[in-house]
Amino acid sequence: ISACEKCSERHQALWLLCVVAQGRLVLDATIFSTTLSACGKASRWENALQLFSEMALSKVQPDTVAYNSASSACEVGCQWETALQLCSVMLLSSVQLNTITVNAAISACEQAGQWKQALQSFSMLAQSKVRSDTMAFNVTISACERCGEYDKALLLLGEMARCRVEPDTVTYSRAVRACEKSSKFNIALKLLDVMAWGWMSSIA
Repeated sequence: ISACEKCSERHQALWLLCVVAQGRLVLDATIFSTTLSACGKASRWENALQLFSEMALSKVQPDTVAYNSASSACEVGCQWETALQLCSVMLLSSVQLNTITVNAAISACEQAGQWKQALQSFSMLAQSKVRSDTMAFNVTISACERCGEYDKALLLLGEMARCRVEPDTVTYSRAVRACEKSSKFNIALKLLDVMAWGWMSSIA
């Protein structure tokens, strides 16, 4: 199944899962998670979510990897509501929420133009006491940029400094675009200056 997952061969992975089940072998979280990932990589989020729900029927407790795979499948299918539900369930369960699950949920919200929900997803990292990474900030800022919420993008940029998370070129470019969409050209120019200064400092 792992070989099928690496090659995005969901049909073969699902077939092997059925063989294991029919052979009355023990189905564990690892087998389900690997098959979930294969479905997600093949852009078959429906299969992935159906398989995730079948874990409960098989009395298999989803682990962090299973949640990550299901959330990544939601990202592929822009299923932001389901991705948020998965994160919420993790917060209430004993399964540790991590940046992979949350980043996938934020990305699903960003693709659907749901900036408020993207911020909601982002806040779950703090709730679970998980340190936000640059990717989490970038995707959330991108969600704000898409909807022209420049002030929220700037707040997130300031939060990065407070949390000592290093912004990159993607961070600044998305924040700049957010300002441009709101005709805040002076702020956009200042951000470009900050980005250029940071670049020059890195090569000095």
